Amino acid sequence: MSLIDAIDLRILSLLQNEGRLTNARLAERVGLSASPCLARTRRLERHGFILRYGASIDIGRLSRQHIVVHTQVTLLDRRAASIAAFERVIKATPEALSCYLVGGDFDYLVKFVCSGMQHLAELMPRLTEACPAIVRYCSFVAITCIKDESALPLSLLVEVA
Repeated sequence: MSLIDAIDLRILSLLQNEGRLTNARLAERVGLSASPCLARTRRLERHGFILRYGASIDIGRLSRQHIVVHTQVTLLDRRAASIAAFERVIKATPEALSCYLVGGDFDYLVKFVCSGMQHLAELMPRLTEACPAIVRYCSFVAITCIKDESALPLSLLVEVA
């Protein structure tokens, strides 16, 4: 399934913003009956367009002490072993929310969430100990979140058949 149509795109858009929609309500909103809508949704799941369902949690309501940190990471080299070691450590680090291999002056950009500055101060040495390929990192603590959107602007990114 390489192409999706406008109805598939609408299903994806609605589900990413309102993941608790019932199939009946979803079908109504995209102009289908329930059975074809469910078949399309299942097909989108099977083909990997829908990765998971979940709730978006407001960490600020749970913890006033947390910090969000963006860290630039530079590895000793770009050998496969160094890359694999770093990526294995990051995937096993629950504080790491996202990690991107980037081009430019450093190798990775990682977004962490920590319970506070002490947590961050303990996290980074733990990571460099677990992955000796890390030769430099530079962390930036977020002061205020202006925008943190996880929903993709699908209509701007995808051409439909």
